[in-house]
Parts: sequence; structure tokens; C-alpha cells
Amino acid sequence: MSILYDHETQLILGDPAIVPRGREEASSAPRSSANAVRAAAGQMLRTVSGWRKIFALDMNHQGTDLSAADIDLLCCVAAAYHAYLAQSGSTPPSIGIAVDSRPTGGVIADILIRCFIALGLSPDYLFICPTPQLMAASASPDSEFTHFIMVTASHNPVGYNGFKFGRNGTVLSATEHARLLGFFDQLIDSEAEIKAAVHLKHSAQADTVAQVFGRVADLRHSSAASYKTLIAAAIGPGGEGGFAELRELYRAAFEQRELGIVIDHNGGARCTSIDQYLLTSLGIAVNSMNDKAREIRHAIQPEGDALLPCCRALEAAHKVNPGFLLGYVTDNDGDRGTTVMIENEVARPMEAQEVFALACVSRLATLVYQGAIRYNEHGECTSKVALVCNGPTSLRIDRIAASFGVRVFRAEVGEANVVGLAAAVRERGYLVPLLGEGSNGGCIVPPAQVRDPLLTVSSILGLLLPPTPLQGQPSPGGYSSPVAAWCERLGISPPEGEIQPTELLDLLPAFSTTGVAEDRAVVALQTQDYGSLKDAYEAAFREEWCRARKEFQQRYGFSSYEVVNHVGGEERHGEGPAYRIGAERAGMKILFKDDIGSTAGFLWMRPSGTEPVFRVCADIAGHRARDEAKLLRLHTELIHRAEKLVLSA
Repeated sequence: MSILYDHETQLILGDPAIVPRGREEASSAPRSSANAVRAAAGQMLRTVSGWRKIFALDMNHQGTDLSAADIDLLCCVAAAYHAYLAQSGSTPPSIGIAVDSRPTGGVIADILIRCFIALGLSPDYLFICPTPQLMAASASPDSEFTHFIMVTASHNPVGYNGFKFGRNGTVLSATEHARLLGFFDQLIDSEAEIKAAVHLKHSAQADTVAQVFGRVADLRHSSAASYKTLIAAAIGPGGEGGFAELRELYRAAFEQRELGIVIDHNGGARCTSIDQYLLTSLGIAVNSMNDKAREIRHAIQPEGDALLPCCRALEAAHKVNPGFLLGYVTDNDGDRGTTVMIENEVARPMEAQEVFALACVSRLATLVYQGAIRYNEHGECTSKVALVCNGPTSLRIDRIAASFGVRVFRAEVGEANVVGLAAAVRERGYLVPLLGEGSNGGCIVPPAQVRDPLLTVSSILGLLLPPTPLQGQPSPGGYSSPVAAWCERLGISPPEGEIQPTELLDLLPAFSTTGVAEDRAVVALQTQDYGSLKDAYEAAFREEWCRARKEFQQRYGFSSYEVVNHVGGEERHGEGPAYRIGAERAGMKILFKDDIGSTAGFLWMRPSGTEPVFRVCADIAGHRARDEAKLLRLHTELIHRAEKLVLSA
């Protein structure tokens, strides 16, 4: 046999006849020991959000070579995953596998495929494909697989890689992930089980591997069809039929306006996806840049300097065609994106909290526009609707929800926590039109169960529709546009003429919030005794509140406070260990209220899952950057004060 290629990307899939070997493994060298595999496993972060470690041996992270220990570690991952499936009693006939565009992804998938074949599973391999597309396929009734493994390290640097495990369109729950992790830990504790797992990669027949590689193009094509169906169901009322009607409205409006969007794929997995197809079908001009898979031009995490190329390209496009108003930059596996916009002829990144807020407004206003959210003669909402977000999402969302008469539920940081809470809220009879993590701008639009930059930008587009009645008549809700429905809830007149993104931001409730990507959003720590640290912090804050209560009232408008802990999908109000559990890694918030009992700001903190630091955030109503900064400095000082007490104890 010979090397096989993916026809779309022209990148190597592998050689079915040759099992990938670690660079350290020469023909005369001994095989990796069980201890080497355990050491490699010890370098891998394993959380419900994903498993990841540095797999690349090349110093510049451009090579495809892995160490021998990492090759054997992959065999153990495959064997543990098979044991987890077998124990569930419903081993699926097929496993969906896709990779992001990191150079090591193909080799990692190659090893997993061989091991799964040896274990009697049928891998469905999509090669380079974005996470939302793989997950959409796993939820489709037409798909051959329901369980999936996405080989990715998300927004980590290119030398990292790892796995997201899931089924039926979402990642594994915390409970299911704990079971999988238990099988993995049990396996690497046994030298005999490690040896048996390592042998798997040599047991797959080359012809069977070739058949898996040969189906890549067809499977990725069918997954794209599933993704299109999911996108249509998310955007359009009534599924694909409703989307077809809405698409014509979008196309007529946006072609007349000559609306345009710049996409910086940065060589990531979305290069192979449907972004350009979908947006052009809506009548939008698209300029794609860095759109060849694995041609990674800048940092993978779409923050800071990594956004500058898209900003410069958007400015250039806007000079030629003023209709180019938006752009977005995606991470490597395509489930995260940062939106940029034109403001006074200059492109700037939209803040994560702004993006999430606009998406919330868009989904709610669109439902009102369509008549799916109704109000009585007193303007009170008669529909059971809710938004679901994480703890550090700005209280701006609560103000938005209040203007529409809907509820807000909050979960612990982590997509799995938010998705799990949304499912529980739906079981209580609520419609949840949008969920996600405002702190990082991650928007999940049902039926999708993962954040998606394409659905995020599509939500913003819905607010740029001109006030033109649907087919010459008011919408079922009686409004000329979603923005008109929103403005009525605000008690103001909608903007006249073509709506600009800056006008949409001006309509949002004003809040000043620490950006998650800012250096000041991280506090370095020496202790990992988070329970004692939180106890000491609560005591330090009580002391500060008593000392400076007058300033809290006069400067910030805070009359009272309470401690809130977000634990998984629970929101626990109260101080002390009784309101926290386990390793105390959950987020904790000081929630401030004004003199009429309305929430007016918060201080939030949470230990990182990857390093000895606290992620911190301050949020306060109004355009009050100086007050937000002062609150955050106080927050940081109190954390350090608390740590000193813990370390001296």
C-alpha cells in the first residue's frame, strides 16, 4: 500500500500498511515502559472540558512526530474508552472521529483508528472537521455514529493536542466523564493492561484501515449536510422550512445593503466547513483569509494580537465596500470565535460580554418578532422562557432578560455545566432559546449543544435586518423587525435607516466588566487549599464591608451583599463551607444589591483548572471603568490578604 491523501485539503491521511512510531523508537531501542506511559499520562490535563497535553516533539510545534510513550498512551486512551462503552451495555457500532488542523492530529487519529478496529469498533473518520460539525453529525438521525471523539486541544497553542469525548451532539456529562476517567486510571495502574493496549495498534488489518481512510470525504460531506440542517433549525422558525423563508428575507435585505463579513480561519478546522456557503446563501459578501487547513498564521487563541489581521482586513474591505461591517476569527477546532466590528471607520474586537449580550437580545427579540413570546395587556410575559449562562456572565444579561420578562439561570464555568443546566431547565417546562458563557462570548443556540461562531455571527445578523415588514406585512408578533420588538420592550423608538453594529451596542444595558483575556483577570497563588482560602476571603470581605460600608453605598450604590457559589448546575446562596463542595474549585461571587434590592454588581473568582491562579472578574452597572478597576483591585488585595492568612496558619 502507499500513503493516502484527503482530496479536499491535499493533506496526508496516513499509510494503512505502516503503524506510526514514536521518533524516540529506533529499531534497536527497547519499547516504552509502563512507567513511561504513566509519566506521559501524568502530563495530561484531564477534565470534563477535554483531555490535553503537549504532543508535538518539534520545538516549533510544526512536526507530526510523537514520542513513543505518547503513541502508547494513545493506545491506552482507546482501550479505556472501549471499556467505558462496553460497561455501559450499549457499545455503538461506530465511533465518529475528527481532528482539528494541528499537525499531530492525523497521527493521533491513526493510532485511535487502528486500536478501535482491533477492539471490534467501526471508526467513522472525518479527518479535519470543526467540533460543531462533528457534534451535529452525532445528533443527526441520519448519522451512522452517535458517540464521538474530537482530537483537539481547542484554543491551546499548536503543540498541544487532546480529546473531547461526547455523544448525541454534546460532550459527556460530568458523571459520564468521571466513569471514563475511572477506566483510564484503572488501566494505567496495570502493567499487563498497558501491554495489552499497546499491542492493539499492531492488530488492525491494513485493508480495514484503508477502508476507513477511503470514506473520509463522504463522511465529512454527510456531516456538513447534518450541520446545515442544525444551523437551519437554530436560525429559522419551524426548522428548515422556516429557515428557507427567513433566508429569502435576509438575502433581499443584505444584498441590497451589500453587507459583508471577513472570516479569518487561521488555518483551522473551519476551513473545511460551511461558513462561506451559509453566509453567501444569506446574501452576504464573504472575504475569507488564511483558509487553507494547517496554514496557521498567528496564535490559535482568538484574542489580543491574533485579532489584528482580521481587523486590518476588515478595514480594507470596508474602504472598498462600506457594507463590510463585521468579521470573526476562529480557534483551531472551530467552536470558538471572536467577532470584530467597524466603529468610526476603524475595526475593533467586540468584547466577549457584548457578543453574548447581543446574541441573547437577538434570540429573544426574534421570538417576540415571530410571535413565539407573548405578553398580556399589562406587558407581562405569559410565556415560560429562560436564558442560561455561567457565573461570571455580566449582570447585563439579567437586565436584558428583565426587559423581555424572562428568567436567567446560572451554572458553574464550563460548557458541560451550562448545557446540563439548560437541559434541567427545559425539563421544568422552559423554552431556552440561548445559553452559553458570557465571560468568553461562547453562544450556544439550540438545537446546537456547543458554542459556535457561525451561529453567533448569524444571531448578530438578525439584529441588522432593516425595519421592512415580512412579505409586506407585520410579523406574526406585529413588528417590522427584531430590533423594533426589542426597542418596544425598552420603551424607545427604534433606530431609523440602516442599523449599524455600534447602534446595537448603544441599546445594550450599560455595564463595566473585567475582560477574561486581560492580564488583571488573573491572580497568581501559592496555595491550592481553596477551601481555607475562600473562608479567609469571606472573613476579609466582611471586615472590609464593615470598614468601608459608606463608600460602597455612596461610590458604587451597593447597599448589601451576599455570597453565591456556583457548583455544577446549582446556585448556592450563603457563606461558609456548607455552600461549597469537594475540592472547592467552583466559582464564588460577592453579589451586590442596591437600596431597592436589585443586583448592581459583583466580584467573582474561581481557581483555574490548569495552573495555580485565580480567575477574577468585577462587574458594575453603568459606564464606570474606573469604578470597575477599583473594585477589581480591592478584590485582588483581599485574595492576597486571605492567602497570607492561609500560608501562615
